[in-house]
Amino acid sequence: MNNSGELLEVHLSGMAPSSLVSSWRFGMYDDDSNPSTGRYYLTSGNLPWALLIPVDWEHVLERVDISNGYPHILIWAASGGASNTDWYLTRRVKVFIFADVPEIGSD
Repeated sequence: MNNSGELLEVHLSGMAPSSLVSSWRFGMYDDDSNPSTGRYYLTSGNLPWALLIPVDWEHVLERVDISNGYPHILIWAASGGASNTDWYLTRRVKVFIFADVPEIGSD
């Protein structure tokens, strides 16, 4: 809940919000949600607002776009999750990663 008393929700992409969500916020800023088509919690580039990653992974720095640290997420997102499903295990750019970790692979 924010200072105005509104309930802000973030879900995995495609998941519908609860009945308590402030739905007027859909489509604002980078959000490309469209409740009439069942599209929720995605940007116009198909990047999700939340991720479920099945392994331990290295977080990107705060306020850094995840695609800076994990460039292959853009291919995954553009495909709707069909390709590059292991984007979080492939190339990462350590300068954008929270921990001091070695880079994996290259482009």
